[in-house]
Amino acid sequence: MVKKVPRLEMRALIERAGYKSAELARLMGYASASGFNRYELSGHGDKPIPAKVVKELMPHLVGRGSPPITREEVLALTGLVATAPPPASGVARQTVPLTSPRAVPVKYRIDVGVFVEAAAVGHRNYGDAPFLVSPEFPPLSQFAAAVVTGGSRAVVVHCVPVDEVGEAYRAGRRYVGLRQRGTTDLVEVVLSTYDPDGNPVQNERPVGVVVAAYVRE
Repeated sequence: MVKKVPRLEMRALIERAGYKSAELARLMGYASASGFNRYELSGHGDKPIPAKVVKELMPHLVGRGSPPITREEVLALTGLVATAPPPASGVARQTVPLTSPRAVPVKYRIDVGVFVEAAAVGHRNYGDAPFLVSPEFPPLSQFAAAVVTGGSRAVVVHCVPVDEVGEAYRAGRRYVGLRQRGTTDLVEVVLSTYDPDGNPVQNERPVGVVVAAYVRE
């Protein structure tokens, strides 16, 4: 089997979309074409394309060309796309090893009534969740949150950053957010629901939109 080289795959997608590299670099907001072209040159080697660059490429490539370029093709440039994503909603009961390098890191712990310093939230890793990264969103930005229920059932929710989805997608969906405690620098990590217009609960700052859930019996 011939190994795919991300920079060559990216170049092929750009050509299939009908762009010249310099034109695409301008559309992506680069000050000069060289800022983007470095990912296409041999000096980049066989390394994956950075997730930040792939995110910038997404709106310019998906749907263009013949056949139309898919999100999966663009996300594959990162080298981290899962072949079997979890369902978009409902309960996902998966058997993915928790040590899998493609598992989603648990960044938040939702414990009702427990307040922590805002500056510390989101920077701790609580291990890996039993999810594979979803090819619908940039792989490296995905994370999970563990819900502390006090019972024997462990609930983990799979999230994507709020800025990865639009208001229409957020409407009525669950989200992981930070609830401010008065005027202090303490916050409570909560699991709440957007209203039908995609707005969060007052005084809460969403950090991730829930795309799947896992319940361990």
